[in-house]
Amino acid sequence: MTQLTSFGDAKLWPLYVFFGNQSKYKRAQPSAHLCSHAAYFQTASLPDNFKDFVLELSGGKLPSDPFFMHCHRELFQAQWQEILDDEFIRAYEHGIVLTCPDGIERRLFPRIFTYSADYPEKVLIANIRNLGACPCPRCIIPKDRVHNLAMERDTLQRQILARKDTKERRDKITAARRLIYEQHYVVDAPQVEVLLKEESLVPTKNAFSKRLGHTGFDFFDELVSDEDDSTDSDSNDLVGAMYYDSEDDQLEDGTEDFDSENYKF
Repeated sequence: MTQLTSFGDAKLWPLYVFFGNQSKYKRAQPSAHLCSHAAYFQTASLPDNFKDFVLELSGGKLPSDPFFMHCHRELFQAQWQEILDDEFIRAYEHGIVLTCPDGIERRLFPRIFTYSADYPEKVLIANIRNLGACPCPRCIIPKDRVHNLAMERDTLQRQILARKDTKERRDKITAARRLIYEQHYVVDAPQVEVLLKEESLVPTKNAFSKRLGHTGFDFFDELVSDEDDSTDSDSNDLVGAMYYDSEDDQLEDGTEDFDSENYKF
């Protein structure tokens, strides 16, 4: 979390990007300046005028906390959808032709390997409930089995019960959202809870799933376990890489399609 001013409580979450192609020993050296500051997320709180907007629509009655938590999740995912825009998806799917230091033009493909964050941020990324019945962002081990942590059985259960961005998961969320947005149930209505509560899901669509799901990307795989998360807990950190596809180096006419547009990574 970044405090923006000396006075007041305005805060934002920064997003930093590392390129996995670079040596991890260099990336671990702050003096190497290999960490790219990519974005700020407004996640600490909803905009100041949002409550006024809600009060106006609800006839002066303030909704429950689950409603505002839902809006909080929606805001976070909406910001990621802006980052994962059409230019990025185009680069992810078709690559970018760039001239490398050796003078050869190659088609490079950006890939996301890890998303490092502390638990409250992982909860937002994974679209699960904070300390819910299945509190882990990477698996659906229930809370009553947490005491098995670090045991051999725990390692096996993590593999068997790993979270996956499956069609079944997405269908549950779609059905829950239909109840909320079309049939006007409240966010924590029993009809919604019966669909989501068992696996600690929430009725929010994931930006990574929506934008990259068709490529086979599973956003649960990018979340590193806590023992692997050694970065600043007050930030979001992405580690990505650029892949080179030698078979796709030239186009059908034998020339390079060098696109001079600026792409986001």
